[in-house]
Amino acid sequence: MRFVFKMIVFPFWLLTAFLALMLKWTLNLSAFVLALPMLYIFGCGLYTLYCREWMQFLILLQSLAASCSSPPEQSL
Repeated sequence: MRFVFKMIVFPFWLLTAFLALMLKWTLNLSAFVLALPMLYIFGCGLYTLYCREWMQFLILLQSLAASCSSPPEQSL
């Protein structure tokens, strides 16, 4: 009886392990994909500081701050 139960549960266990692995890979991949544009924006900020283009740097800083801030919570 125990062997039959294991044979029934095994496909579900295998599916769960596969989905957990895919979720882990997806989260790591999304972090990697999002890190590249952030690194580029950081590099652009350093370049504008080096060239002393203060207005460009402030525009970049303001747009970055606006994109990273969370929207205000709405109360019902």
